[in-house]
Amino acid sequence: MAPVAPSIFKRVAATFQDAEQSTVTVVTELAQSKIGFPHSFRLAGEGSFLLQGSSAYALADDVRSELLMRYSRWLDWSRRSRHRLNTVRNKMQDKWASLEYTSTTFNPVCVPIISFHSDEKLIQFVELIQDQRVEEDEELRSYDVSALFTSVPVDKALRIVRSRLEQDSALGDRTELTPDQIVRLCETCLKQYFIYNGDYYEQLHGAAMGLPLSPILCDIYMEDLEQRAIATAPHPPLWWFRYVDDTHCKLKKCHSQEFTDHLNSLDKDIKFTTEGEENDSLAFLDTLTVIQPDRSIKVTIYRKSTHTDQYLNFSSNHPIDHKLGVIRTLYHRADTVVTNLQDREDEKAHVNNALVKCGYPKWALDKATEPKTHKTSDVGDKRPNKGHVVLPYIKGTSEAIRRTFSNYGVSVFFKPTRTLRQILVSPKDKTDKKDITGPV
Repeated sequence: MAPVAPSIFKRVAATFQDAEQSTVTVVTELAQSKIGFPHSFRLAGEGSFLLQGSSAYALADDVRSELLMRYSRWLDWSRRSRHRLNTVRNKMQDKWASLEYTSTTFNPVCVPIISFHSDEKLIQFVELIQDQRVEEDEELRSYDVSALFTSVPVDKALRIVRSRLEQDSALGDRTELTPDQIVRLCETCLKQYFIYNGDYYEQLHGAAMGLPLSPILCDIYMEDLEQRAIATAPHPPLWWFRYVDDTHCKLKKCHSQEFTDHLNSLDKDIKFTTEGEENDSLAFLDTLTVIQPDRSIKVTIYRKSTHTDQYLNFSSNHPIDHKLGVIRTLYHRADTVVTNLQDREDEKAHVNNALVKCGYPKWALDKATEPKTHKTSDVGDKRPNKGHVVLPYIKGTSEAIRRTFSNYGVSVFFKPTRTLRQILVSPKDKTDKKDITGPV
């Protein structure tokens, strides 16, 4: 097997005890400061416990003492497991730092001057450029950051986070944590270990891929970098629209190389690559920006040359809702992204042909694309929603279960069970079941 890149990772030996102790210290201090643990935060194993209620609340002294005692007992037990560090840290970052505290704390301090943050990024982008023009002495250009997550300097990013949190007058409305506590918690969650070929490694540089905290941290760092880049550029671009590490901009042709060099001079860790127009068009995310003969802009759907039009096959073992959702998603993209009416019809015809080849019958295409009708019913007949459950999908059985649950006001969602990817792809070292903490 190929060795792990030494510039980003290092093989560790006796560093686990110190790392575990730092985790205990952070958790202990936060508990002692009467912050409490968030909703459904659970440590599984010996002395496991489950706290439910509001997203954050103060704990009585006796409850807090009991909680810390159980946490210490659990940590002692978990040291005997191969996943002793990652279990603690993953539960903290998934249930606490990244979801409960970090996301709600960080997102308001992101300043989306020229950045997209929502899932409706394509619609926002199209609305911004569809009425614009590109003159003869101007060009469209895209920029991409090479390996953004593993390139972002975490120490610099956390300094920016601390500065923004200290300047945020509404921070106290979202959390009782101080900026110093939030940053320390982030440092703990960002310290990542993994097993490769039987050895333990620690990530030295950048934010870990797949970590819930990483996208937020990278986005905050990129906002700061792009604001400095545009403010200090001798000839800044005429527009700059970014989503994560992909950017669409318009600038003068004579200044494009100068601006590219300027971007790559700001931070030795962040390197930008760039692409210009090809046949008066530029690809960005799933869109193709086309400059028309009158220099106006139209937007169509972009597909790579390697695109195969392979979507979820209709005969696959998935709920019918998932299959109808594929149709609705592709039609929604055509309706909201494609700006020219004829291009929109051509896109829908292309989608229809592709889905027919994937086994979709005409009735499914008609059902998914028919206009929605709002059903009217008596208020007294409407059952209160008592929550939802997610169950593995078993054809024939799952549908009957959903009907039964719906009679009691419980929504049921399905997920695939065993997939080919789960069977054939195994990028991580497999762990013996007896070495896994908290299995259900």
